[in-house]
Amino acid sequence: LVFERLLDHIVAELAGGDQKRITTAVVEVARDLQEFSGLNAKEIAQKLNEKLGNFRAVVKSLEDAISGCEENVPITGSLIRKARILEDQGFICPYTGAPLGYPDLLADRLEIEHIIPRSLRPSDALSSCVMTFRSVNDMKGQRTAMQFICEEQGRTVPGHGNIQVTTKKEYETYVAKHKKQYRYGTDDRRRCEKRAELMLMERYDQRNADFTERDLTQTSHLNKMAIRLVKQRVGVDARHLPGSVTAFIRQKLHIDE
Repeated sequence: LVFERLLDHIVAELAGGDQKRITTAVVEVARDLQEFSGLNAKEIAQKLNEKLGNFRAVVKSLEDAISGCEENVPITGSLIRKARILEDQGFICPYTGAPLGYPDLLADRLEIEHIIPRSLRPSDALSSCVMTFRSVNDMKGQRTAMQFICEEQGRTVPGHGNIQVTTKKEYETYVAKHKKQYRYGTDDRRRCEKRAELMLMERYDQRNADFTERDLTQTSHLNKMAIRLVKQRVGVDARHLPGSVTAFIRQKLHIDE
C-alpha cells in the first residue's frame, strides 16, 4: 500500500499523471538507507566512495587485463563478482596454494566455489565464496572447505598433475593472512573476516545456522511485489537493481548533474 501511494505520487509529479509517458521502471534496492540515516551529503559521499572503492579498483583492473587480450571480453556483473573474490584471495587458490590470475579468469578456467555447500548454507554473497579451478570444485563436492582440506590434503587434483590439495597447516596459515586481506574499508574488512570464519568451519550445523545475507535481505520478496505492481498499474517493463549499482551508474552518466 505504501509503494502504491508512492507510485501514484511519482506518476503525478514526474509524468504529469499520464502513465503512458512511462516506458521503463527500475526499482532501486536501497539497503543502505538505515546506514546513511542522519548523514549529510558530504558524509554520504565519503561512505559511498568507501563502499565502491573495491568495486571501482576491480573494474579498472579488469579493463587493463582485457585490453591485453586478443578477444574483446565484455565486463559483466558476474565477471566483476568473480574478479572481486579473486582479488580478495590475493590471486591464490586457497585449496591448493596455486597462483591464479586474470588470464585464468578471462579464459574461463576458474569458477565460483561455495565454502559451505550451498545446499547447507544458501548464500551467494562474496564472503561465502572463493575462486578455484573447476576440477578443484568438482573434487571438493558437497564438503565444507575445512573438511575437504582435512580429508584430501596432499592429494593430486585430477587433471592437474602438478597441483596438490594444500595441507591443513598451510591452509590455516593462508586463512589467517586472508582475514587481513582488505584495503578499502569496513565492508571489505567484514567480508574477508566472514570468509575466513567460514573457511575454518569443518562442520556446519543447520540447526545452529547463522543469518546469511539472504536472510537479512528478504526485501527481494518485496521487490518482486513492487515489480508486479508497476507492471499491473503502469504496464511497462520493470527491473530491480542494488542501490550501489545505480549510484555508480548515475555517477558515470552524470545524472545527478
